[in-house]
Amino acid sequence: MDFGLSEEQELLQETVRGYLANECPPARQRELFDAGPGYDEALWRGLAEMGLMGLAIPEAYGGAELEVLDLALACEVLGESGFPSPFLGHVMSAAALVEGGDRDQQTRWLPALADGNRIASVALCEANSAWEPDSWACRLSGETLSGSKLFVPHADAADLLVVGVEGGRLVLVEASAAGVGIESGEGVDRSRPVFRVDFDEVPCEPLADDPRIADRLCDVGRVLVAADAFGAATHLVEEAVEYAKTREQFGQKIGQFQAVKHQLADMMVVNEA
Repeated sequence: MDFGLSEEQELLQETVRGYLANECPPARQRELFDAGPGYDEALWRGLAEMGLMGLAIPEAYGGAELEVLDLALACEVLGESGFPSPFLGHVMSAAALVEGGDRDQQTRWLPALADGNRIASVALCEANSAWEPDSWACRLSGETLSGSKLFVPHADAADLLVVGVEGGRLVLVEASAAGVGIESGEGVDRSRPVFRVDFDEVPCEPLADDPRIADRLCDVGRVLVAADAFGAATHLVEEAVEYAKTREQFGQKIGQFQAVKHQLADMMVVNEA
């Protein structure tokens, strides 16, 4: 059995990698980190034109109808470049709509998410690191939502939020709705700013009443975050190796020192596993 990537998947990664190298070199990346708001609209539209936002959205709504693996391959390349964008929350939100949205919700949102004209994010975590669906406490009262969410990625740029609520369910909230409050949070990843979002009797639309959808969404998130981290770690190991080949100490390249070789080898083995 072949567990390697297909030619199309390898081409996807190389295309995205080439685009980011040309359009977002380190100097431009630094500008985005320093100036905010955490992404560049022109670069976002460039990726959307390549079809990246609609990878796992059905063809009927303008997507490519591919798999989570393909999303993970994109996340790996975005992670290795440290590219700041709302991609993670955006594609997770689209996945939630594909799994649990009704025909009206999908028709209204998925085409705009596929072409990048609308941006979405996910609001899952609550106080005390309550990430899991069975620990969500945001309260539904009829068709309104009240409560707070933490670590919401790119909430300030989002048009749509997929919010986890009590009972392990998911609802849709328009970020511009009355009663939505967005406050910058503290995060260490400058490619993915996070926010606190408060909901005060905000109008919402429930997705399908099936707790498996929220569980599935969390699983997708874990895979994509892992792919993002793997891409970043791979790039850093490669940079460390290159540095060890050029940096000199005591008259020779530091890559010749056994202690440095061991550290580099250990990093490579841990990352590959």
